[in-house]
Amino acid sequence: MIRLSKDGYPELEEKQAMIFKVLSEEEDKFNKTIDQGLTILGEMEAEMEKAGDKTLSGADAFKLYDTYGFPLDLTREILEEKGWGVDEEGFAAAMKEQKEKARNARKTTNYMGADVTVYQSIDPAVTTEFVGYHNLTADSKITVLTTEEELVEALTDGQRGTIITEQTPFYGTMGGQQGDVGVIANEKGEFKVEDTIHLQGGKVGHVGVMTRGMFQAGETVTLSVNQENRASSAKTTAQPTSFRKRSAWFWETTWSRRDPMWTQADSALILLTSRP
Repeated sequence: MIRLSKDGYPELEEKQAMIFKVLSEEEDKFNKTIDQGLTILGEMEAEMEKAGDKTLSGADAFKLYDTYGFPLDLTREILEEKGWGVDEEGFAAAMKEQKEKARNARKTTNYMGADVTVYQSIDPAVTTEFVGYHNLTADSKITVLTTEEELVEALTDGQRGTIITEQTPFYGTMGGQQGDVGVIANEKGEFKVEDTIHLQGGKVGHVGVMTRGMFQAGETVTLSVNQENRASSAKTTAQPTSFRKRSAWFWETTWSRRDPMWTQADSALILLTSRP
């Protein structure tokens, strides 16, 4: 295509390397989507065989499409090879319901820019036990997964979202200390934790992005806090006290956020003169 079109569009040849790189990345993402979808579809087929069903439910077909990005027509073709089918009316109903939910959802935004309704939809009975006073790693079960828009059964490579577990060593943003960052991982995938937040009802949310593979609700994962960031955050939290001891400049402020790269004060700086 580049060879045939380069006379009219010389920039195609100039940017050939970048074009090939983007195409290769998109092909890799598509292949991962297909591989993950085939795995989940295989699990659904096994359940269908146990139950003696030959028609995939509309809800499961929509789950494949909505959660894993697996096309309906590909699901249909795979099942037709076995003489099975898909409840396409059920799929259409699930699609309609999802669109109505998205349309009717309140677009209230919290301080992180996330849709508050995502967290409000979590079962109130779900809680998180903090175990990070003496340990920076812990194994625990995933109880909730969300994207930035909805509760989901799985997060896949490249998706942003929030993970809630039964236990966590991650400290959430509170009392002037910045939330922990780190990694959540198992043999199936890896999630980069970019922030940790406290949610209503004693829940701790690990906010970030899937960097490899896939997580499903109910899986056991290893949560690992970044030790350097924890230590840096703790030092920065104590910074105002040391300033007061060493200087005639005083801050009248509420210290609202600590970050390894910067410290922010939310009110005025007052210059006090020292007594002779």
